[in-house]
This record gives sequence, structure tokens and C-alpha cells, in this order.
Amino acid sequence: MVVMNTTIDQTLSDLLEGVASLPPVAARILSLTTREDCCLDELARVIACDAPMALRFMALANSAALFAATPVRTVREALVRLGLRRTRDIALLMGMHDLAPSTGHYGDIPAVEYWRFTLAVAAAGSVMARSDKHTDSDDAWLAGLFLGLGVPILARQAPAALSAARQLACAEALPLAEAVARILGFRPTQIAVRMMTRWEFPAELTAAVSDTAGAGDQSDPSLSRILRSAHGFVRHLRYGCCGDEDPVPSADHLAQTMGGSGREVEILTRQVGRQVSHTAALIDLDLVPGDLGPALDQARRVAARIGLQGLEDALVRQELEQDSRRAREIQRRLLPVSSPVVPGYALAAENLPGRRVSGDFYGYCPGPDGTLLLMIADIAGNGLPAAVLAGNVQACAQTLAGVVPDPGRLLATVNQTLFESTGDESFATMFLARLNPATGELTYANAGHTPTLLTGPTGGTKWLSAAAPPLGLLPGTSYPMHREILEPGGCLVLSTDGITEIIDQREREFGRENLAQVVAGHLSNTPAELGQAILQAALAHASGISPPSIPGRHHDDMTLVVLKRLATP
Repeated sequence: MVVMNTTIDQTLSDLLEGVASLPPVAARILSLTTREDCCLDELARVIACDAPMALRFMALANSAALFAATPVRTVREALVRLGLRRTRDIALLMGMHDLAPSTGHYGDIPAVEYWRFTLAVAAAGSVMARSDKHTDSDDAWLAGLFLGLGVPILARQAPAALSAARQLACAEALPLAEAVARILGFRPTQIAVRMMTRWEFPAELTAAVSDTAGAGDQSDPSLSRILRSAHGFVRHLRYGCCGDEDPVPSADHLAQTMGGSGREVEILTRQVGRQVSHTAALIDLDLVPGDLGPALDQARRVAARIGLQGLEDALVRQELEQDSRRAREIQRRLLPVSSPVVPGYALAAENLPGRRVSGDFYGYCPGPDGTLLLMIADIAGNGLPAAVLAGNVQACAQTLAGVVPDPGRLLATVNQTLFESTGDESFATMFLARLNPATGELTYANAGHTPTLLTGPTGGTKWLSAAAPPLGLLPGTSYPMHREILEPGGCLVLSTDGITEIIDQREREFGRENLAQVVAGHLSNTPAELGQAILQAALAHASGISPPSIPGRHHDDMTLVVLKRLATP
């Protein structure tokens, strides 16, 4: 960590004397969202007190980026949809944007270019941290965001000093931080450290930002090394501008930073671009479209420079195929071998694997009172991590089903377990329905899952939609329970979004309306025949050919469970 003498410390204090702190509402949001016992109602009340911020949260929750068909009408509903992490990020970004607007210039550096660079460093740090067991990706994102805060504050509080530092950097080919240190005696990161301390960020994050000022070696904490690597990576791609005038890191240096994988360079570039675009959209940052074109071209040149691209791609594909096989095997073991026999009912299920292995699963849990619990779930993500998480969620739900008969309470218990045992990126949607065979009563609860279709004997339909967020996002969430009657001759169709969201060549989804039409046209069929008809219709929609001769754009797994109550003689 950098140690300052008394004179420098006083200079910094004088420099920051006129710099505003976070807006009170933003500061309160940050405080609440970092608490383990965060109360959603209290958070909603705090945001509702600030009308512009409340409107911003409502607009974001209803934006097309979240792919939600049902509009939210209250701040609380908006927070449920956004989640605690995104809520925290929005508050922090809004506060920082007030301090460092993305319009105008910081000295001679266009503000929008500096924001591009800063967001890219934060994104790159977050992605790099996912492969480091000692570093949290959220911490890397936050620290990366603060790493560049000193320059806009200097432009505001000491413009002449910043201008002189830029001239020195250009004249002697220096990093801007070193030029500032020669003139003022401290680096811009020390300004960022002061602001982080003022905003009461964790000491380890503050220390990591401070430690980036050194030359760095393998003895440095992981987060500091990751931040330096992220900074060098973004500079090499010439993405945005940070004011540095020293030579851009070479391809060989970047290869060493990335572990020698040219393929990883290109993948990381794409991931950074997506995260930057998403983050900028949260606060309406006007970043120039098409930013990543030159950066991607540069990434491909780096991959070629590193060499052995063909062999490397083959090894990457081989590793991905091995992971895919392991994930597929896990998923296969999660699915029941057969459907239970329930007198007066017929039951069947289908799972059609997609190109990507996802976390879809379904299951049945007979109750001691003669009831039958049906479940279907979809785990966020794909590949081996999603399959492993699916196994954990299924085991948790099936274990608890015997002692927690109420579907709503069961979802609440699984939600709390998932929230406490996984990170912010891990969540699942799930639909549970308990059938009383004697009466046809269905007691159900929905945790953010694709609506389930209930049809009557004459084809009338009702969608059993979600009334609560997915599992694992918010602690202490309640999942309301509802009741319906499955009439003789009617059926219940549980599905995952791989069916309703499959798209055709014109990017149009199969959708719920088409699903309902297929069901209505096959009410006289057996559940197994109905399930096959649904899959065939969805695949035909994707391929444009009926019957489908090719799988079309079938990327996601397609899973469904069909329960039919037999008509009385």
C-alpha cells in the first residue's frame, strides 16, 4: 500500500474539500444493499423518497433489456425484478456519474472516452476474477470502477495541474498517473482511495486500488494484479482513453497476462463489450455505437500473434465438449426414468436436448397423503455449472418436499438455501404444483418460471403465471400459493422457456399463443402424444418446415411435463 507523508495528505484533503459525497439516497441504497439482512420494503421506501431515482428504477425494470412481458407498477416490484446487485450498481453509477459526468472533457480527454475505458476495465476485472478462486468478481468490478475516478476529480478541482500532467505525459511518453505524481506528489488512484474511504467501502477493496500504484509482482494480492492486468488489457485493445502516453502493452505481454491463450483474448473482449453496453444502459450513458469493432479486430490479431491458433481452438473445443458430456450426464441422471402411475390420470414428460446443455429438470414427489408434487425448473446459464447447480436445487427441493408440503413454503425454503449458498449470478426459476387426485385440486406456486398452461375439457385456457422472483435472488422472499381445479378431460402443461422462446428465421418466438393452440388441437391425445406434438410444432416453427427435417435454431433444452385428468365414463 502507498504510504503518504503529512504534506501530501494535507494536499489531498484540500483538493477534495469541495468534492461532494454520494447523494444521500444513493449512499443509503449502498448501505442497505451491502447488509445481509437487507429489507426490501425499507429499500423501496428509501428510493421512493427520491422521485427522479424512483422513476429511473421503474423505467429500467420495465425496459426491453430485462425481457419482461408484465410491467411493474411499484418501486418494490421494480427492485424484485432488478435484484439487489443491479440495484446497488445503479445507485453507485448514478452517484459517480454526478461526480464525473460523461459529457464534455477531462482536460483534453473526452469524458465519454474516459467512461468507456473505465467501464471496460471494471468489466475486464470482473471477468478475469471469475477464474481466480481468491477474488470475488463483484469486488473486481467495484474496484475497477473506482480505479479511474481520480482523473475526472482532478479535472474538476485542479485543471491546471491535470493539463500540465498531460503535457508531461505526452512529452516523455509516460503513464498519466506517473506524470501527475511528478507534479502533485501523488497519483490519481490516491484520490480514488480517499473517495472510497469517504463512502465507507470495505478496506480490502480500498487497499487493492491503492496497491495498483506499484509496479506489481506475484506477491501482490490477487485483486491488485487483476486490476493491473485489466488496465493493460483494455489499453492494448485501444478501447476508450485513460490519458496514458507510455507504449501500449505488446501482444507478447498481453499473451503472458492472459495465460498464453489467444482464444481467451477474443472471448474476454466479447464479454467485456457486452458488460460495458449493459452497464452503460443502466444510467443512459451515451457511448458511441460500434465501439468493439476495432477492439475485436485487435483481439483476433493478438490471437494470431500468439500463434498455434488452430491447435489452440481444437483444444478449447475438446475441453468444451468434455464439459458438455459431463453436464449432459448430470442432467440425464436428474430426470426420472418413468412417470408415476396415478389412477384417473395420465402423465408424461419430454426433454429434448439443445445445442447448449442447460439446467432444465423436472420431477415428481409422491406425498404420504396420496398427493403428488410435480416440479419443473430452469437454472440460469448453461453448461457444466448450470447442470451442477440443477442437481443441488433438485436435491434440496426433493429432500424438503417430504416435510414442507405447501408449495409456497417449499419455494421460500429453497430460495433461502440457494441465496445463502451461491453467488449473485446463480438463480433458478421453478414451478411446483401439488395434485390431490381425489378432487383434482392443484395447489401451486411459481418462482419466476415460464407460465404453466391449464386447460379445461372444452379447450378453455388459463396461464398460471409467476407472482414472485426466481429462486436465489432475494432473501426472505414469500411465494404466494394458489389453487385451481383440473377438471376431467382437462390437462396441465408445465414447460421451460426453451419451447416458448424458440425463434424462427425472422427472430419471432414460438410463444404461448402457439403452445395453447397445439394443446387445444390435441386434447383427445394421450399426454405422450401431446408432448410430441408440442415439440414438433416448436421445431417446425424454428426451421420453417413442417414436419421439421432439421432442428432449426434449437439452442436451448426443451422440457415439458403433461398431466391429463381422464374423462369420467
